[in-house]
Amino acid sequence: MMAVLAGFVSFAEAAGFEPLCCRMLAAQAGYGSGQAVTKMLGAATFAGPADESHSSGGARQSRWLVAADARIDNRQDLIGRLGGQALAGGEDDAALLLAAWAAYGAAGLDAVVGEYAFAIFDGEDQALILARDCSGERPLFYARGDTGTAFASMPSGLRAVANHPPSLSALSTQLSGGSIGDQTVFAGIERVRPGEYVRITSTTLTRDRHWRPQLYHQLCRTSKLTDADYIDRYRHLLTEAVACRLPDHGERVASQLSSGWDSNAVTATAALLRPASVTAFTSAPARQELDPLPRGRIADESGLAALTARRHRVDHVIVRQTAPLFDVVRRQTALLQAPATGSFNLAWWEAIRTGARECGATHLLTGELGNLTLNAGGLPILAEWARRSMWRTWWREARAAAWRSDVRWRGILVNSFGHRMPPSAITALRRHFLGMPPEESISFLRKEWREQAVQDADREPTLSGDPYRERLAAIRRNDSGVVRKSALAQAGIVELDPTADRRLIEFSLMLQPEQLLRHGQSRPLARAALADRVPAEILDLRVRGLQAADWYLHFHQREAFEVLEEIEPNPAVRDLLDVNRIARAIEEWPNRDWNSERHVATYRFKLMGALATGIFLNQFRGQPS
Repeated sequence: MMAVLAGFVSFAEAAGFEPLCCRMLAAQAGYGSGQAVTKMLGAATFAGPADESHSSGGARQSRWLVAADARIDNRQDLIGRLGGQALAGGEDDAALLLAAWAAYGAAGLDAVVGEYAFAIFDGEDQALILARDCSGERPLFYARGDTGTAFASMPSGLRAVANHPPSLSALSTQLSGGSIGDQTVFAGIERVRPGEYVRITSTTLTRDRHWRPQLYHQLCRTSKLTDADYIDRYRHLLTEAVACRLPDHGERVASQLSSGWDSNAVTATAALLRPASVTAFTSAPARQELDPLPRGRIADESGLAALTARRHRVDHVIVRQTAPLFDVVRRQTALLQAPATGSFNLAWWEAIRTGARECGATHLLTGELGNLTLNAGGLPILAEWARRSMWRTWWREARAAAWRSDVRWRGILVNSFGHRMPPSAITALRRHFLGMPPEESISFLRKEWREQAVQDADREPTLSGDPYRERLAAIRRNDSGVVRKSALAQAGIVELDPTADRRLIEFSLMLQPEQLLRHGQSRPLARAALADRVPAEILDLRVRGLQAADWYLHFHQREAFEVLEEIEPNPAVRDLLDVNRIARAIEEWPNRDWNSERHVATYRFKLMGALATGIFLNQFRGQPS
């Protein structure tokens, strides 16, 4: 069950913001469920579903107020650790989160496994605490004003009660491929980042990470686990992560299934746990004959996905038709409350969500984070041996990897030593070997925004050469909360990623390098552990699927011109985007080589991103009533 949250804390006047909170909840209709109630404590007013927004019971009732959008996966273990402190306030998820915080502060969240976003008001310290789980599966936003601080699950909750126009600075950063950090695409609205907590008082705001997982090399000791131990642990954690995300009462469950290890691992495990209750959906091109693809990529993954479906007697649905592209862009922009820049993938995700609902499923399993967690590995691990000057090991593994048909020496060297090269050198290599066009030549931002993007890129931190820290940083950048809410709002589907399970993530960050790359073979542990459920044809695959490889069949010159005519009158669009550049790109519409690096970069990503941003600026130009 997902909930929507809303609340307001005033540090200057007495509470009395119930109507405001109700407006905030109403503006988030569709993103959660539960009967709305409002609770007040001193200067704080919180609103949310009846079973997840309340003041805690017992002796602490006058001090605390909590609202949570949560699913706790280790309830019994957590109750055992907290003892009477948890039972005094009840045993629902909000009460458990409050008990963990009240007893141990941020350290108490170390004991919590699950997905959550919560707000706690501490009446004694006059402090508001906002926090999210480590992989950001539930969203949480806040805004500070002259009279206090408001929070909500979605930006629309905050925009319902205060003026928060789109931020052109944030939008330009996103269009340039940069990170906006804790900011959002709305001015004055900030997000709580995954694995972080924010503490707000009348005079201060502090933010810190409550999730600080250990990495392999931080232990400085050799693991005593055998390969068999690792395999058993991998399988146990994968099974546990899938099991706690399955619906109750044996209901039908849907999954997304491609030719990748992650979706196959999740789908196969779900089928083992719920025989004859899984329907898998695979996206495939609308037609077989497509423009040439990049080396090592395949367009149609449905045949490979069918191997897993047949092996586990999973109902298999191939999705080839999607809604018109710009219908998807407009719909997803409204749902995400952000530019739908991944429009081509969102089109088939929409179709899968709709198919899942039509087959009777309420839950859709994915495996989006698997490449960073349970199934991480490959050539980036070479940098770990290079960083530690283990040159004999590096040479042995590099030479073994070079024998593979899908590996080249330049890839080995860049993965090993790329962190020692200036960003300009990496860019030059990408241009030379991949045909990547210069960023400034394909950007559709106005000149002043392009120049700002160049300055920001120069300040971006370079690679560290530590593959474990870089993988952790990538996990922390992942933020799926709004996407999960959009699935619920669009199709009534609860979308869940078992590969984002905290226990599974922490296990993956502690794996020895030899479990991630051995004898030149990528991901040896995952390969061995999945052999009991994923077909060998998939585990041995040396090519990767290219999502939405038929993207250009859905993106048409005439429609692009129509969208440009629609968005161009908006002053914010003209302030941000170079509409003349956009018009020239549309006039020079290609007729071949659509999957070349230049055309993919220019049209699939940059032009589509600019048009989607214009649609966003049109949709959110006015303030909600």
